[in-house]
Amino acid sequence: MGVYYQTEYRLGRRGGVVCRTYTGPRAYLAIAFDLFFLLTFEFLLALAVLIIRNAWTIVWAMLTAVLYLLSVPFRVSRWVAHKLERTVAAEDPHWARQEPFVKPAWTAGQEL
Repeated sequence: MGVYYQTEYRLGRRGGVVCRTYTGPRAYLAIAFDLFFLLTFEFLLALAVLIIRNAWTIVWAMLTAVLYLLSVPFRVSRWVAHKLERTVAAEDPHWARQEPFVKPAWTAGQEL
C-alpha cells in the first residue's frame, strides 16, 4: 500500500484550480508541511482569542476600579454627614426630635 496525497486549491475568484498529487516520500513531506501550517495557525488563533478575552477582562476590571474610586468621595461625605448628624443630635435633644428638611419644590421643575 503506497502513500498518496492530493490537494486542490483555487487562485483568486476567477482563477483556475490547481491540483497537486504526491506519492511516496514526497507525500509524507507534503503531509508534514500541511500539519505544521495547520497546527501553527490554529495555535496562533487560539493565542489571539486568549489574549483578546484576557484583555477584555482586564479592561472590565479597570473600569470597575475607576468607577469605585470615583464614588469614594461621595461615600466619605455621606459617612461624615452621618457622624456630624449623630454628634449634633447627641448634644442638643431638640435636633434629635426634628424631622429632616424637605427640599422645596422649585418652579422650574413644575413647568416641565
